[in-house]
Amino acid sequence: MPVGPALWFVLFFTFVLYISPQSYLPFLEKLHIAKVAAILALISFFLAARNQSVSMTKPEKYVLVLAFLALCSIPFSSWSGGSFAYFVDMFSKVLIIYFLMSRVLVTERHLEIMFALLVACNVFFAIVALSNYADGVYLKGARIGGPQGGIAHDPNDLALSLVTVFPLALCLAKIATSRFKKTLYYLCAGLMVCGIVVSFSRGGFLALVVAGFVLLMHLPKRKIVRIVFIGLLALPLIIAVLPDTYLERLVTIVDIEKDPHGTAGVRFDDMRDSMKAVLENPLLGAGLGMNTLGLQEVRGRMYWGGVHSAPLQIASELGIPALLAYIALMVVLLKELARLRSVACGDALSDRLSPMAGYLQAALWGFIVAGIFLPVAYRWYFFYLAGMATALIRIHKSLGDAKKTYRVGT
Repeated sequence: MPVGPALWFVLFFTFVLYISPQSYLPFLEKLHIAKVAAILALISFFLAARNQSVSMTKPEKYVLVLAFLALCSIPFSSWSGGSFAYFVDMFSKVLIIYFLMSRVLVTERHLEIMFALLVACNVFFAIVALSNYADGVYLKGARIGGPQGGIAHDPNDLALSLVTVFPLALCLAKIATSRFKKTLYYLCAGLMVCGIVVSFSRGGFLALVVAGFVLLMHLPKRKIVRIVFIGLLALPLIIAVLPDTYLERLVTIVDIEKDPHGTAGVRFDDMRDSMKAVLENPLLGAGLGMNTLGLQEVRGRMYWGGVHSAPLQIASELGIPALLAYIALMVVLLKELARLRSVACGDALSDRLSPMAGYLQAALWGFIVAGIFLPVAYRWYFFYLAGMATALIRIHKSLGDAKKTYRVGT
């Protein structure tokens, strides 16, 4: 399907979203360049795709169900005006970009360009984070953040962005044809792992372990044994170069009493009370973006914190049906990517699509694990991965359809 300049507008929007150039060049803020890029992407896509019939994939259907349930929650919300504003200002934009990505990334080359752009942006995040750590530039709570104004300024957002993109750097290294590119992308992945460590994010660490395990399981047994052996040999060196108090920070994952800042205990209490809120309103929830009000109703007092868990965020705001749709979306994406990773069509294009599926699968697992501890259900991180995964599913389907047509024609 022809996409015209829509792809390039989506790529430009992504650059603005991640890097936030208006934070460095204030005059750009008045130009609303992200909004202009999104609008131009929509217009150019519809102009290029007019008279084209495109079927809906399973992931797109589940995203529509989630969007429908979010809209249905607004009239019954604890604060309808706030839920409506949240949908317009945040969730609707994420949905638009998801559907655009799933339809403008129509070739393997398009996906590779998107991977490379996300890797470049996250390398920038990692370099800024490492620089802040080296210079002692800390946010409150004695933790470093990413670049000012971007989507990775918060330490946990920084770790989440890095952990969902470092598998894409490994993918680009895998499919690269030159030694220089392979080395470059491996270095990029290494920088991102270092950025995750200095963020001191516990969820980021767990997500890194799980994503790494998934990637490891994709390898032949001989390579797994070799990598594990090298890892064990290098373990004392790795521990020696870890930041001070990093291991103490990780201990608080299983022993929240040892957290000097008390954040682990607060988040545990928020998750427990959010479960109570879900049980009190299992069908509709407190309304889109209103889990804080749901917590207030459970506790019977003013409280302006929020649950730090994407699944509980959806369940407490939109109800259990929305949580089931969210889980179903995850399951469908993971199953489809696993299927595509195992498909061997015996041509160069399929040999590049298969690794992409495997590394996207690892990135999704990273998000799932980190999302258990972060309120990121409607944020860009997941829907960028979902958009690329959906596009990959569509590309593989069109490739299969083309081969069937060729065989019939001959």
